[in-house]
Amino acid sequence: MKRKNRGTVSILKTDGISITVVRKAVKNMYLRVLPPDGRVQITAPKYTDEERILRFVSAKRDWIWKHQRLIAERPQRPERRYVTGEKLALWGTEYLLEVREAKRSDCVLQDRKVVLYVKPDASEEKRRELVERWYRRLLSERIEAILPSCEKRVGVRVREWRIRRMKTRWGTCNPSASRIWLNLSLAEKPEECLVYVLVHELAHLLEPSHNKRFYALMDRFYPGWKEVRKRLNS
Repeated sequence: MKRKNRGTVSILKTDGISITVVRKAVKNMYLRVLPPDGRVQITAPKYTDEERILRFVSAKRDWIWKHQRLIAERPQRPERRYVTGEKLALWGTEYLLEVREAKRSDCVLQDRKVVLYVKPDASEEKRRELVERWYRRLLSERIEAILPSCEKRVGVRVREWRIRRMKTRWGTCNPSASRIWLNLSLAEKPEECLVYVLVHELAHLLEPSHNKRFYALMDRFYPGWKEVRKRLNS
């Protein structure tokens, strides 16, 4: 397996904004404001000079401040300990978690509760792994069920899709390999959010960049996608 080239990283500051700059083999600059602290990251072509990057940031200054404010205003979800009484979401609905001791470990939706069966000595890490395994199984089943219709809608097919935990993205796409990655946390969101992310990543097989053509494709393939995106990020 080839080691992924993550590029070179540097830090720039302008207008009171600290920017992490990742230079790598891309054609255009990409700007992100990342949760949970609103840090700013720019991915830029390898040989982009600092002056061009700083001009780009200055032009996007109001947009950056707006999204940093939105992130700061988001209620922070408390850290889960996977104990009885906590709430877990599945497909947009919250359920109470009940932890029960058992000889065989399992996680099931039962009587309007998520019941986590664990051995008496199960650690917090083990309980988390069991819940994530349950999410992964349910998300895989749902992707297999709806991906064909999304592919038909966009007019493309992926060679491979995978699931992983991601902190800052709901999905990613490798157009050259025709591969998409999906965030495990999509199992917590309404199914329409999963459809939106699938269509979004499939559209990147036709247009890798977030440009006017890409957004025109999204308008064609998924009218109303902006409202679903708001719901997904709320």
